[in-house]
Amino acid sequence: MSPDPSAGSIIDPVAAYYDLSDVAPLTQGKSRIVYQHPAFDSLLIKVVRPGSRDEERFENARPRRYSVWRFGGMRVWAREYDEYIALLWRSRELPDYISRYFGFCQTNFGPGMVVEKVLGPDGSMAQTLESLLKEGRLEADHLHRLVDRFFDDLIASDAVVSGLHLGNIVLREGPNEKFVLIDGLGDIVLIKTKMFSRRLRTRSLNRRRANFHQQIDRKLNRG
Repeated sequence: MSPDPSAGSIIDPVAAYYDLSDVAPLTQGKSRIVYQHPAFDSLLIKVVRPGSRDEERFENARPRRYSVWRFGGMRVWAREYDEYIALLWRSRELPDYISRYFGFCQTNFGPGMVVEKVLGPDGSMAQTLESLLKEGRLEADHLHRLVDRFFDDLIASDAVVSGLHLGNIVLREGPNEKFVLIDGLGDIVLIKTKMFSRRLRTRSLNRRRANFHQQIDRKLNRG
């Protein structure tokens, strides 16, 4: 259970040292491993995956990009935080269509990035769009509306995202039901054309929107 602030003892999710040795990873990618936060049900800790490509490039003193030379294995973190702060500045409010960032903590695996764990109605991790399509729990028309709202939010906020797919947006259920981006903020390419062109950002997002709609229809046997 998460700590109860009313009990008079508030635990700081980033100030403490967390030993993740006995915590099973929830998921992992090419550059990071994701763990449940030991003290907060609604938070996750992401750590750099040992031997990631960026880490190897940095250790071998052969970085091909400034970002690898500067940030090493944490290059993805730097990219995401950079875009998250840009969104905060433009909107002057926390975007509810992107999982929140809470800072950094120390773990036995090195520094960890603390982020929101979007929860489902039963308190478990919220389902991805990919999972929802496999399960077939929601109607296609309903998913189409939610996808349109998600992309409308991204376009309206001028968000720069990369590598959008069915597995990196999850459904936040409830009165204000919507999809939430959990991975992929920022521009991954070397020449960041999307960062400086609203037209290119909008065109790219609308292409991805159309692809999502096609996948919904195909997976739910509507086309």
